[in-house]
Amino acid sequence: MYFDYLFGNEKPIDNEWITKHAIIGVPVPVENKTIAAGEDLILHCEIGGIPTPAVIWARNGEYLFSGKGSFINWEEKNLNQGREPTETGIMAVELIIPCAQPSDSGVYSCLGNNLHHRIESTSHVVVEGPPKECPPKAPAAPKIVAWTESRAENQGLTATLVCISDIPAQWTWSFEGREIIEQIGRYEIKEHGNLMIHNLLFSHLGTYYCTASNEFGNSTAETYLHVTRSHS
Repeated sequence: MYFDYLFGNEKPIDNEWITKHAIIGVPVPVENKTIAAGEDLILHCEIGGIPTPAVIWARNGEYLFSGKGSFINWEEKNLNQGREPTETGIMAVELIIPCAQPSDSGVYSCLGNNLHHRIESTSHVVVEGPPKECPPKAPAAPKIVAWTESRAENQGLTATLVCISDIPAQWTWSFEGREIIEQIGRYEIKEHGNLMIHNLLFSHLGTYYCTASNEFGNSTAETYLHVTRSHS
């Protein structure tokens, strides 16, 4: 039900190769957790496939709007349409509930959908003990809660490296020890943190780092981009 709510009846615009090889899997399932009331609840999950899936969180069958996840990247699909993209990747997501209470116990689901296949990984969470008084919420550094763990795309096309934080942040990306500067037709850093790389070259292959920061601190995520050749 929550899949239909989130993705509606959108139809994939993927090419014949992607449609034929479409697959989805859970390389890192979400784990069961038992914690004491007042502790932070942190759940981690990774879902990958062809094409790269969108990944979101749900609790007891209800989609968590505050859970932050990744979504189908229609902008990239439209840019690559008719140009034989591979669009293969793994998405990582984290759900963070500070000062968890017994009422936060339940079945949490990490849901993946690439418009060809759907999959989920579930976690049984138990928060033990009586409710705890939580400290007042204070300003904090952003935490990255969804990012591309790895991505493969064909030379000459556009690839998006996802990076999403729990609160608004200033974004920087780096590659081979150098900060990436936006460049028309090559690098584009989106408002919410994603990096789009246009006209991929084999020299773009490697490890990228995204950093979300504000006046209280920062957090960083790592992703690997593999540049491939066309299937034809």
